[in-house]
Amino acid sequence: MSEPEVAELSERYKDLGEQVIREHPELDFINQYHVNIGYMVSNKKKKSSGRAVFADCRKVQDYYKAQFIPYDFLITVYTENCEAAAFTDEEFRILMYHELLHVRADMNDKGDIKFSVAPHDIEDFAVILKQYGLGWQLKGLLARKQAEAQSIKGGAFVNELFDSSADEVEEIDEAQE
Repeated sequence: MSEPEVAELSERYKDLGEQVIREHPELDFINQYHVNIGYMVSNKKKKSSGRAVFADCRKVQDYYKAQFIPYDFLITVYTENCEAAAFTDEEFRILMYHELLHVRADMNDKGDIKFSVAPHDIEDFAVILKQYGLGWQLKGLLARKQAEAQSIKGGAFVNELFDSSADEVEEIDEAQE
């Protein structure tokens, strides 16, 4: 039996998110439209289609926003997966950039802002692949894997991240990711 999920707000990822927004002009609309983003950490070992999920971005539904949650979006970082993949500081920045690219805020003719979750251009976002390359989220893991080439634990870890039978698989609703 797995331990229950524990999720909480994270100042670390809030600060990182704000830095990434300042560094990328294409994210200026987040401040311009006063998009309120909550940054969370979770101990859940989340997977989708047999692959580890490192973070996700979800739009807070209007009902919950009005009643309970003071955010337009929640970005959740699944720390156990990121730590197991040996994410570097740079990979955390790219991960946050990736999740912030999902945030969409469009103004209609009446001046109302409509929020939604932007889908990937392709399997990732083209801008990320252009800047950081394919497999950016595994560079820390690959370095660690090379260093632990003889380690049984290192091999077990790789199977845990990519084997859908190792944990229960949670399918991600593309509209929410």
